[in-house]
Amino acid sequence: MIDQLEMSIASLVADICKQHQNFSEYFYQLDFLRNYQLRNLNKISVSTALQDDFFIQKFLPEYHKELLKFGLDEYLFELNLRLRQLNLGTIRSRAKDPETIIKKMQQYAAREQKIHGLPISKCLNDLQGMRLIAPNVNNNWPNIDKLLQSCHDKKQIKRFYYRDQDNYKSFQCYIQCDNKYLPWELQIWDSADELTNNLAHVKHEQLREYDRRGI
Repeated sequence: MIDQLEMSIASLVADICKQHQNFSEYFYQLDFLRNYQLRNLNKISVSTALQDDFFIQKFLPEYHKELLKFGLDEYLFELNLRLRQLNLGTIRSRAKDPETIIKKMQQYAAREQKIHGLPISKCLNDLQGMRLIAPNVNNNWPNIDKLLQSCHDKKQIKRFYYRDQDNYKSFQCYIQCDNKYLPWELQIWDSADELTNNLAHVKHEQLREYDRRGI
């Protein structure tokens, strides 16, 4: 029997998938992209994207600006109210700013020297990120894993995995309705892991900055 948490996750994934498709279709119809050829982002390396002036100087800043205008925060605000009424946790979101995006691309480009080709869709898989923090995720791990596999089979999720490393535990889900569109990320945390996950995230960002500067 599917409980309320699983039903909420299934509904959330379906909704985000629809929001991603709506935004992507809207964004690619904007005038400044009229002559921009849609390409399979799984076949473009990070280094190649960094050398694309239009992608860096126009596409990414406009993507961020349009995300902020899209109204996703209003949808998530209403969703938060429903989740809290049912004691099913909270959801948070953020749109990654252009400066942070470029730093991440530079880090991935450096990794390409050791790994042959990293697709830009794997690097820029969280320009829009959402995080569901809910109780009893760990206790329902097998059912949630099975549910996410079902969402993958229905093509609502491009890929997902469970990360349990360095005091960080999370389902990581990537939503990409077309290989021509940049993915969005949904993380699912157990509320019991919120403190340790946040500490692990801070440590990870510090190490990433350390590696970027080559200190």
